[in-house]
Amino acid sequence: MTRKKYTVESLAESSLASSKTIQRMRSDESYAPKLGTIVAICIGLQLHPVLSADLIRKAGLSFKYTEEHTAYLFLLSTHFRCSIYDCNRHLERCGIGPIGKER
Repeated sequence: MTRKKYTVESLAESSLASSKTIQRMRSDESYAPKLGTIVAICIGLQLHPVLSADLIRKAGLSFKYTEEHTAYLFLLSTHFRCSIYDCNRHLERCGIGPIGKER
């Protein structure tokens, strides 16, 4: 966040994650976010796929061979420069629920 000059509020807006969730992820080491939330944060920050993989690993999460996780991997590798709304439209076309909290 610091390197990309994001505030908690600006990241919440670009990822559709709540400010409270972002603050907990940054300050509470015992907080265990869901994979979809981390994917939304990666998309919100427009992280390169290598950096997204590192963040997901550091969160103690990994991908499984499910349709949902495959769609997340696809987004992170091909849509990382797109908005969270574009990514959620893609997920919807795949029959998968949105990441972040649609407002």
